[in-house]
Amino acid sequence: MKSGEEIERHLREFILHIYLRPLMYAGTPRDLETMLKVYHENWAFCVDREEEYYECHRRLDTGEGAVSIPFYKEFGRKFPQADQIRIAEFVVDRFVSIDRELKIPLPFEDFRVTVPWLKDPSHRIAKRFTDLKSQWEGKPEA
Repeated sequence: MKSGEEIERHLREFILHIYLRPLMYAGTPRDLETMLKVYHENWAFCVDREEEYYECHRRLDTGEGAVSIPFYKEFGRKFPQADQIRIAEFVVDRFVSIDRELKIPLPFEDFRVTVPWLKDPSHRIAKRFTDLKSQWEGKPEA
């Protein structure tokens, strides 16, 4: 059986996998948001930080009154011509903001060593990886 630390690390690793190829793991921005929410809720449970996670998520949620609006709907309403890829990127950006605020230690350096296509800086996913890492660190995108 896996230890709590192993499970928590797996959740962080899988979150990063999802960030790099969001629509491969979830076919729509709605599914993506649901998946990321579940992974983040489970991570928060593992490290006993549920309240911090929910509070952070609420701060980013621009809901109308007492009803929260999912990130994908928020973006779709503001930009009705946006395609699924752009909406998915917005959802990822919102969750990366949560990760940065909560200081969730995403395993960027481990990925750089173990994922072959990240070694080629011209690869599309390698560029996305670099942008995500910069965003997570609070730096302007490269």
